[in-house]
Amino acid sequence: MPCLPIYLKELGRILRQYTMTVGKVDGQYLINFKRHVAFMHCIQDHLRFTPLNMNDQRYSGELEYLLDRLRGVDISEEANKRRVERSRTLLAQEKVDHRSRKVQLRQLGFA
Repeated sequence: MPCLPIYLKELGRILRQYTMTVGKVDGQYLINFKRHVAFMHCIQDHLRFTPLNMNDQRYSGELEYLLDRLRGVDISEEANKRRVERSRTLLAQEKVDHRSRKVQLRQLGFA
């Protein structure tokens, strides 16, 4: 909800504008119903606005691309073993690179 800070600021203004109680009768504080009514009117005003559903128009090409790529992923046990082995190889190389600062040196133009 992009306008949430505005709504919260308005609700805070309403709560500051009205006191919590309006007096005392027989030793009991009386609730300020004007405060609660104004608060609820503000909430109801904002709840009646519903955001547009743009899901059918948003990212249609990107979604189709991702779905197509995911359909092509091999989920067999053999493919999983290959991914684990590749991960181990890359982790070992990352540790060596980190210790030797290869990436930073290359970014600075020394490689």
